[in-house]
Amino acid sequence: WQPLVDAFFAFKVKKFRFFLRVENLAPLLTTRYYYLAAGYPIAQTGVRFGLSWQFVD
Repeated sequence: WQPLVDAFFAFKVKKFRFFLRVENLAPLLTTRYYYLAAGYPIAQTGVRFGLSWQFVD
């Protein structure tokens, strides 16, 4: 069993939106390496970010 730990941060200011997501933090918190099934390791920690800015004419 492996805990799945994700972090998410988002904010919006008028026409601008931004998000930052860190996926699968568990490998950073423990020294054990987990497998989804035999020979298939759990995905490593990843970072996703994005922004949206609506321009008005």
